[in-house]
Amino acid sequence: MRIEFKGAEKLMAKLKTVASRYPQERDRFLRQEAEILKSRVKPLTPADTGRLRGAWQSTEPAGGSIDVYNNTEYAQYVEFGHRIVAWGHDTGRIQPGAFMLRDALDTCAENFQADATRILARLFN
Repeated sequence: MRIEFKGAEKLMAKLKTVASRYPQERDRFLRQEAEILKSRVKPLTPADTGRLRGAWQSTEPAGGSIDVYNNTEYAQYVEFGHRIVAWGHDTGRIQPGAFMLRDALDTCAENFQADATRILARLFN
């Protein structure tokens, strides 16, 4: 019995091209997803002065990942909630979290797979 493969050279050339373009396409995809996430988290972020809402940033892609963050010193307390302390003593009350980043991530997850599939299709075309 003999098995013959046709087009293996063409396939290998295409895979080599895809492998060379992958890092740039991956980074472009990560930047795109970070921008989408920031556009969704900003309206969910409570705004008294606008400082917290305006402080969302992202890093440059590195090693296949990107960070979206907010360096405002109280961002984690707004996100996750906190105990209310008044004049040096714990009042026992809890300020619930706004969960703006969590909720924005949940909405982005719906389109993430479709966006990733589109990027991969572009690589192979």
